[in-house]
Amino acid sequence: MQCIDLSIIIIIIIFLADEGTNGLRSLLQFMTALDEIPPLGLPQKIFVEFTEGSQRTFFAETCTFVLRVPTVHKEFREFKEKFLEASQNPTGFACI
Repeated sequence: MQCIDLSIIIIIIIFLADEGTNGLRSLLQFMTALDEIPPLGLPQKIFVEFTEGSQRTFFAETCTFVLRVPTVHKEFREFKEKFLEASQNPTGFACI
């Protein structure tokens, strides 16, 4: 697993640039299943894992705070579209 702390900053910047505060809240919920950051902070770091292969969707492990980012997108537009789709229409245990 390759975890890069800077990558999460890039993703947050993308969200804030286009989606504002609601985008940041959606991102937090998607990655951690939390509605807001607890007063004492997150219990652990958020990690980003870049996945290879044909998988085009983003996946978040909310218990371990791991965001899996596919590397198959050739254009930023498609990357952003799939990321927004995953964070705004989650499946599983999401609280959105």
